[in-house]
Amino acid sequence: MHRLARIYDATIVASAVVAGALVAFIFAAIFVDVTVHAFGVQPPVWAASAVEYAMLYLTMLAAPWLVRKKAHIVIDVVRSQISEAARRTLELIVCATAIVACFILAYFGAELTIDTYERGDLDIRSVDMPRWLLYAPMPAGFLLLGIEFARLLFGADSLYRDKPAEGGGL
Repeated sequence: MHRLARIYDATIVASAVVAGALVAFIFAAIFVDVTVHAFGVQPPVWAASAVEYAMLYLTMLAAPWLVRKKAHIVIDVVRSQISEAARRTLELIVCATAIVACFILAYFGAELTIDTYERGDLDIRSVDMPRWLLYAPMPAGFLLLGIEFARLLFGADSLYRDKPAEGGGL
């Protein structure tokens, strides 16, 4: 079981690293697109589509790591004004709702991915791409998100234990 947990942890970190690389790729693609366009040269036809695809993958790859680091949005003004017991109840409600929502979205995302794979659908833009590749990060990402919220709910850590990072709350 310990080995499985280490593999899972490595998966979360690797996803975040790939998401970081995608940020760099998106920056470079937009920079090249805008720069060559400014010089009157036809920008690469693949740039806009690649950025759109990368943004979807970036979101789904980074989200579980953000939940683990508690770097997601927290409304601190509410949290700071309620008692410890109310905070724990709120945490149970938030985590349970997030777990259910994430697992439902993972299920339907997997269903959609499999369906488009079996039909052989294509996303036709400047670059033709199998449509299932657009949907593939969603079931994986939402599954990992659901697991991360379950770890917060059932583990030793707490969603509200620490104050949010500077600038991380509302």
